[in-house]
Amino acid sequence: MIIQPLKLKKLKNKKKNKKASILDIFIFVIFSFIVTIIFILIVFFFYKMNQGLTQISDPSVSAIVNQTSVPIYNQVETNMKWMTYFFIFAMMFSILIHNFLIKIHPAYIIIYIIFSLAAVVVAVGFSNAYENILKANNEVSDFFKTFDVTSFILLHLPIFAIVIGIIGLIFLFIGIGNRNLNNNSDGLSGGLV
Repeated sequence: MIIQPLKLKKLKNKKKNKKASILDIFIFVIFSFIVTIIFILIVFFFYKMNQGLTQISDPSVSAIVNQTSVPIYNQVETNMKWMTYFFIFAMMFSILIHNFLIKIHPAYIIIYIIFSLAAVVVAVGFSNAYENILKANNEVSDFFKTFDVTSFILLHLPIFAIVIGIIGLIFLFIGIGNRNLNNNSDGLSGGLV
C-alpha cells in the first residue's frame, strides 16, 4: 500500500469582515468584565464548598476533606486567577495583532475612533460597577479583592481601553506587508498613506 502525501489547499485571502476590528474594543471591555465576574464567582463557590466541608466534625471525613477538597480549592483559586489574567491580556494582544493584520480603508479610521470612544464610555460604566462591588461590605466583595491584578485592570478599564484603542489605531496604519492597496504582486505596498 502506497501512502499518498496530504495535499493542502491554498487558503484564499478573503476580504470579508474587514471592519471587524471596529468592535474589538467593545468585545474586550464587555468580556473582561463578564469573564472576571464569572471566574471570581466560580472560585467563591469552591471557597464556600470547601469551607462547608472543612467544618464537618467527623474525624474520618475531615481527614479526607483535607486530602482532597483543600488542595482542589487551592488549585482552583490559583488557576482561576492566572486564567483571568491570561484571558484579559490575550484579548489585548489579539486586538493589536488583529489590527495589524487586517486591511481597512482609511475612511473606516474615523468610525474606529468613534467606536473606540463609545467603548471607553461603556468601560467607565463597567469600572464603576466593579468599584461598587468592591465597596460593598460582604463576604463576596472581600473575595473579589483577592483578585488584585484583575481588580486593578477592571478599576482602570477606561484607561486600558484608551491605550488599546490608540495602539490599535497605530497598528492599523503600520500593517506593512499586509496593506496591498495597489494590488502589487510583491505585497510590499506600504501603509495606508
